[in-house]
Amino acid sequence: MATVLPSTVTAALSVVNTTAPKYFKEESDLTMRNRVVLALMEKYGVIEYNANIGHSSVWTVKYKNPTTSPFTNRQDIRFGASQNRKQLTIEPRYFLGTESLSYHEAQQNSATELQIVSLMDKKQEDLAMSMKNTFCSKFFNDGYTNTSWFHGIDSCMGTGTTVAADKVAQPSDTYGGLSTALGAVASSWSSDLATSPNANAATDWPFGQGDAQYDYISPLILNTTSTSWSNGTAFADNCEEVMQYMKNAQDHRVGKEMRTNSPYVHLLASDYFNSFEAFFRPRQEIMVPLEAQELGFRDNVFNFDGTWVTPDYDVPSSSGYYVCPEQMEFFTPNAQLYDVEGPVWSTPDQAYLMVSICAGNYRLQPRFLGNYEEVA
Repeated sequence: MATVLPSTVTAALSVVNTTAPKYFKEESDLTMRNRVVLALMEKYGVIEYNANIGHSSVWTVKYKNPTTSPFTNRQDIRFGASQNRKQLTIEPRYFLGTESLSYHEAQQNSATELQIVSLMDKKQEDLAMSMKNTFCSKFFNDGYTNTSWFHGIDSCMGTGTTVAADKVAQPSDTYGGLSTALGAVASSWSSDLATSPNANAATDWPFGQGDAQYDYISPLILNTTSTSWSNGTAFADNCEEVMQYMKNAQDHRVGKEMRTNSPYVHLLASDYFNSFEAFFRPRQEIMVPLEAQELGFRDNVFNFDGTWVTPDYDVPSSSGYYVCPEQMEFFTPNAQLYDVEGPVWSTPDQAYLMVSICAGNYRLQPRFLGNYEEVA
């Protein structure tokens, strides 16, 4: 029995069968994320291009000063020679991305009047974007755990003994071949506070006074869920106190002479940033720093007592970092961040081949880094 279609369906089919659809040129990129690390490093010129990397990158840090002591009249003087410098070593890591466009695909996509996008051009752009995303996302990697990727900021953020009442987590890691632990080199620190920020360390650190070598390569890791914060253990309630503690402590122990241009930046996970914004919006107007606007960030970068606060897509949930862009670096032997080569015709593959290549690694100064973490 024949099926009789409703008149509305018949009319619709008539239009579909006799009318070409409208196709729009170009495409919408639905892969974009909020990533700020690359913009910060480019802004403050801390990407070293054309670096001679060899099999490893070695840099020297001064970790202590010569000893000064009182002397009396006609006292015999002994002249010593101090060893005040140490070296860190990071090896380069290598990455590549590949693409191809077969002969058939190239021919079918070659007619300009029929192209929505040029596959040849877009595949090269996609390779470049993928490498940029990798560069940003692996900034937060632990290169000693995920040994194929860059030595990112988590490469020096390991923690030791930390209990619920500790505001500060005890640094305990190895970065560049050196220990990040407090007092790993013979040294001392004051212990005058009634309650130590970390009970196991049992000193006033990160406040108080002591020898330069006590924390010369130690990051500051705050336990955001500590029971000692005034407003409770949730970042939504204690974010102002926690972030002010981080800023004041870092200003106290690293000084400002090593930071001439760049601000300190709080890079927060999206949930932490939402908590920060919800806490401050009812209390005060949050201004976007002018310098951040010049970088292209029109919103979601706020001023907090002279520092920047911004979310970053790649920061793990319920955590954050406090960084000084001038004190972190990426080195690469390339003339640019990555090289994209091709298309090159391959007879065996009957295709055009393309490749993006990146070599290098991050080179960080842990003393200038902070971490917000739910440790205990």
